[in-house]
Order: sequence, then C-alpha cells, then structure tokens
Amino acid sequence: MLNLFWLGILGAALALGFALMQTRKVLTFSEGNEKMKKIAESIRIGANAYLKRQYRTVVKFFAIVFVVLCALAFIPGMFGAAPLVNRFTPFAFLTGGFFTGLSGYIGMKVATL
Repeated sequence: MLNLFWLGILGAALALGFALMQTRKVLTFSEGNEKMKKIAESIRIGANAYLKRQYRTVVKFFAIVFVVLCALAFIPGMFGAAPLVNRFTPFAFLTGGFFTGLSGYIGMKVATL
C-alpha cells in the first residue's frame, strides 16, 4: 500500500512538470499584431471579471457548507452517538475547494495569455 502512495506523488509531480512545460511553451508564442493584442486584452479583462464574480459566489457557498460540515463533525449526533462525519472532513472540503479554484485561476490566466 505504501508503494501506491508514492505512485500518486510521482504522478502528481509528473503532471505538474508537464503543465509547467506546456505553460512555458504557450508563453513563448507571439500575441500577434496590434489588433490581436487589443482583442486579447479585452478577453483577459472579461475573463478576470468572470473569475472575480464566480469566486465571490463560490466563497459564500463554501463558507455555508464548511459551517454545516463543522456542525456535523463536531456536534455529537442524536442520543449521544458519535458525530456524523470525520473531524477532518470540513478541512478536506476547504482544501479541495482551494486547490480546485487555484487550478482554475492559473488555467484561465495561462489560457488568456
């Protein structure tokens, strides 16, 4: 089982290395002439506005779900039973959401460059 753990770490490292190589490759290309640069800048402005609006909404949703998960994890269940979810669940939820948002942000930045 320990070997599978390291296989996951190796796969993640390879994927990050590949993404970095592709990002560098994309950034070496020219943006084109002045008209193309102006259009690209407009697209970047629109993409940034979209991300700002989307993440503002997602943060509110994540805050509500985090509170619900904390209640399920730290408040004992009915009739003295154990809490309904593991105590790490709310924090795993936030961590997963954070890295999902980060990858979306980086992906949008690279895509609009």
